[in-house]
Amino acid sequence: MSQPKLTDDDLLERWRAGELGAGSALLSRHWMTLRRFFMYRISQDYVDDLVQETLSQVVASPGNYRGVGVFRSYLLGIARRVLMHHYRSRNRSPERSSEPLGFHDLISTFDLEERASDGQAYARLHEALAKLPEPMHEIVVGKYFQGLSVRELATMFGMNEQTIKSTLFRGRSKLSKLLVEE
Repeated sequence: MSQPKLTDDDLLERWRAGELGAGSALLSRHWMTLRRFFMYRISQDYVDDLVQETLSQVVASPGNYRGVGVFRSYLLGIARRVLMHHYRSRNRSPERSSEPLGFHDLISTFDLEERASDGQAYARLHEALAKLPEPMHEIVVGKYFQGLSVRELATMFGMNEQTIKSTLFRGRSKLSKLLVEE
């Protein structure tokens, strides 16, 4: 029989107990989540470096996670701080990739497939998303492109769940208006 899959909390507990393979398995499990987080927010030139910096911070202090909330939210919170440090160190506002990304979930939400061909829809959606202010942009991307729950977003941004819900509502409304205008 195969062993049951270990949860993030199980792996973290083993890692804290000195089992390095558990730490490696935990970070490997979330590596693509981190890549996607940065890919939606910054030029591809910096993605790998920022993923590495995030992982380095987690490895340096595995005891900082207190078990409150989901480990993925904790990890993405660190990623967000790494990203903000990156922006500040370059004395720039958030930059967003100019490459159209795979926004299937949000495209279907706004029923764009009926109004434009796929290439045009992706480009229009990407342009509209780039016009959302921070942190609305990050919250909308987190929810619809990274599959984060409202609770995870609330933990990540240090906001209550109702604030996240209202930000998502305003973000969807603003995106709808931007997409209709174009």
